[in-house]
Amino acid sequence: LDKGSNAASLEYFSGSTGPQIWYFRNNANLESMSFIVQLPHTWKEGSTIFPHLHWSPRASESGNVVWNFDYTWANYNPSSPVIFPATTTSTVTSTGPFTANTHLITPLTNSNSGLVSTGKLISSILICRLWRNSSNTSDTYADDAGLLFIDFHYEIDSYGSRNEYAK
Repeated sequence: LDKGSNAASLEYFSGSTGPQIWYFRNNANLESMSFIVQLPHTWKEGSTIFPHLHWSPRASESGNVVWNFDYTWANYNPSSPVIFPATTTSTVTSTGPFTANTHLITPLTNSNSGLVSTGKLISSILICRLWRNSSNTSDTYADDAGLLFIDFHYEIDSYGSRNEYAK
């Protein structure tokens, strides 16, 4: 994860003085983290991938956390470079009540529909941003949301690739 501008805040995990995690703070307006993904060469090209986040509420309270996931995805073509398309945003809501320091998972696409990857190949790259805008009227959780991890579930069809940039 890269913090960039308007970054979440790196703070001690609630109730500890040891490990730290990124907190998307309440009343901080828009906060974000960026990251880049290249899927393993075991990934089945063209199959749907399912991004989700693992997170932890800082306090036991009711309310909703609205998560936003931006991405742009482009193939790699050594003979004809590919331009990244316009960014797509997926907005999802985690509905409380929440219990402090619990491990929660929230899909980053509506109804966990995933990202359709028709035409996408190995060595393609996703440039992504996860963000929370606590001033959004639908984001009613009055505390911080701690990011634990982001990962993508995907289908496998081989142990890898036979070529460096192609299956």
